[in-house]
Amino acid sequence: MDRCFAVCIVALLLGASLVAQEPAVTRAGAGVPTALAPFAGPSIQFDDKGVDFKPWLRSFVAKVRRNWLVPLAAQDLHGRVVITFVVQRNGTITDVVALTPSDVETFNRSALNAIVTSGPVEALPAPYPDDSAKFTVTFFYNETPGAQAAQSNPAAR
Repeated sequence: MDRCFAVCIVALLLGASLVAQEPAVTRAGAGVPTALAPFAGPSIQFDDKGVDFKPWLRSFVAKVRRNWLVPLAAQDLHGRVVITFVVQRNGTITDVVALTPSDVETFNRSALNAIVTSGPVEALPAPYPDDSAKFTVTFFYNETPGAQAAQSNPAAR
């Protein structure tokens, strides 16, 4: 796999906004996503159980971004990949699955590898009551949340 970053605009909205430097997050049970990213829609979903995850998320996002490598061959394609995984109390990442894969296989490999190679991450915040937390992360390739790239190019979802 070509381990170069795509020259084109590739948006991982795990990411931090330019101003807030905090990821977009939807907490379980909250009907409206926290508007922390420059685009509409959540990119990380999990149940924080009332615990402050902001420092943990900043560290996690930075690590995943460093490990998210997109092949140049995919620069003209659009799509998204939804990944689920579990973070154990000690920061070990397990049960990584492409919940909603893209039709573009290189997108799937890129997103899966970004999560897998980011482990272990920081331990879950001490006040978090469970031994693990399940996360859902969406990786966007040449599109933003809410964009209808699939309608304009259904073969490249």
